[in-house]
Amino acid sequence: MEQNLKLTSIEGKEFEDATKYRQLVGSLNYLTTTRPDISFAIGILSKFMKKASEGHCSAAKIVLKYLKGTQDFGIKYTQVDDFSLIGYTDSDFNGDKETGVTTSGYAMSLGSGAVS
Repeated sequence: MEQNLKLTSIEGKEFEDATKYRQLVGSLNYLTTTRPDISFAIGILSKFMKKASEGHCSAAKIVLKYLKGTQDFGIKYTQVDDFSLIGYTDSDFNGDKETGVTTSGYAMSLGSGAVS
């Protein structure tokens, strides 16, 4: 998704076939098991399953374009001497303009690759 993009439930005209949007976001959600880099974007898009608009569908298509351009991305695990646990975290206080909910995320790496 675009940086600083704030999707709301009022994103223009309602999407005509909500089933297609649900199928697309559901498929992308399944893909997050092997592509954790799209987890945040899919989490945001999942909020609008009940009433999707064309703006939400456009954001989902941007994720598809990103996936097409990064087909060779993935997590590679190799043997390393320094087998240490490293964690990173970030949060966006009051980031959701509709509900005022804070969004946070984290990444944990053990050895050579991400584990959580």
